Formats: sequence, C-alpha cells, structure tokens
Amino acid sequence: MRQPGVIISECVCLFALAVGRPAAGAESTASFPPPGEVKPAHFDNALPHVASPAAGIDYNFDLTGETFEIFVPRNYSGKEAFGLFVFMDCSDSMTLPREWMAILEKEKLICVIPQKIGNDQPFSRRVGLALVGLLKTVERYKVDPARIYTGGMSGGARCSLQLAFLHSDVIAGNISICGANFYEPVPRIHATDNSDYGVWPVPPDRIAAAKEKVRFVFISGARDFRYGKIRDIYEGGFVKNGFQARLIDQPNMGHQMCSSEPLAAAFHFVDGGR
Repeated sequence: MRQPGVIISECVCLFALAVGRPAAGAESTASFPPPGEVKPAHFDNALPHVASPAAGIDYNFDLTGETFEIFVPRNYSGKEAFGLFVFMDCSDSMTLPREWMAILEKEKLICVIPQKIGNDQPFSRRVGLALVGLLKTVERYKVDPARIYTGGMSGGARCSLQLAFLHSDVIAGNISICGANFYEPVPRIHATDNSDYGVWPVPPDRIAAAKEKVRFVFISGARDFRYGKIRDIYEGGFVKNGFQARLIDQPNMGHQMCSSEPLAAAFHFVDGGR
C-alpha cells in the first residue's frame, strides 16, 4: 500500500446543476455518507447530461452497478455551496487517505473517488465514469461550479489531466500526483530515458479552452521514477506554452501518494492562489 510522501516545502448547464437537489424518487439518502463520514455509494441509474461530449470517451454506464467512494465534510450542511474534488487512482480500488480529510474539510471540498478505474481499465471508461460521477455529485449536493477539480495518482493523474483538457467547461483545476502528459512532445532535459511517456493528443479547440480556464498542479519529488519526465512536461509543455501551472517539488517524495501539506498547497493554487 502506498504511504504519504515526506515533504520539505511547499457552462451554462453546470450553473443550473450547481443549485440542484435530489429529485422525487431519487436514491435513498441512507446509501450516502452523512457529513463527516466517507463511504461507498451508488447513484441512481439516470445518466446526467453531458454538455460537450468528447470523442473516445464512454458516458454510458449502468450506475446501479458502479461504486463511488464519497467523502462529505462535517461542516457541509447544504446551505453553502462546497467545492468538489474527483480523484482517479491508478488501481481499481481506493479509499480516501484519512489525513486528507482535514484538508478537504478546511477547504470545503466534497471528494468523490470512482472505483474500478485503474490502469488495467480502458481510458474511455476511466475518464467517462469520473465525469459521470462528477455530474451526479453536482446533482445531489450543493456545489460551487467555479470550484470543481479533478486529480489523480500516477496513471490516474494522467487520466485526470486529460479529463481536465477535454472538459474544461466543467473542470476548473487538476492536481496530478506522480504523473503527467502533454498534447505534444516536449524537449528532454531532465528525463533519463528516451521513452515516449507523456504524449497524449488533445483537439486544438479543447487545448485553447483548457489554457484559458484550467489551473494545473503537479506534485512529485526527486525519488519518483517519473520525476524527470514530469519536470520536462511541466517546464517544456505547460510553462513554455503559457498555461496556468505550478510544480510542487517534494525532494524526498517517491512514486507515492502525497501527504496533506502539498495537497493543501495544490488546492490553494487551483483556487486562484500562487
């Protein structure tokens, strides 16, 4: 099991959904966590409307057979709009790290973790189920449409980043832990091998929209075997091309889930800070 790293430093449709409430006959509230708890949950089978579908993504699921782990901060009452953090892991099963709960509560963020979207699953499923879970959560809870973020670990980080590129109409920020990609090759400066890791094409119109709307954060460290490639993608891709991006460099961090301090710094950046 991965352990947190040691740290040293540092839409029109959506606005309508953001104030939504469960419709009559919606799934029982007993299947969802009360404020202050995290638990697996199942949404009803009514698929949400996807305003701007992208090629290569599956948006059609039998939601009664899909599981999402959901964390609702104890200070959520439904009176105030909270942010939303949808996290994509590299394995098929993930439980929210307990040390992240206090940060999510402080930042007023509901967290949703789709299950069975690991590296062994098709990209179309991984990204599609994450977006559908995002939209279903927005239907159920009072969510601030300006504070909807994605994130992920390793291969899940790459998928979450791609999702942010393809659906910047919904997503305002992405936090990539130990994983990165860009829509074209970048100069190899820090990478120690010649593999083509990190190239993941994006349609030009979606590149422009993501550049304008999305803030990107990368968390990695010198002991991460992807570190050199992530630095190259960050510096030679995102920074060079004028994206709103930040690298949170953790010198002693390996290829592992980050601790709460760099995560808090990442939330600060996607929320508009520096």
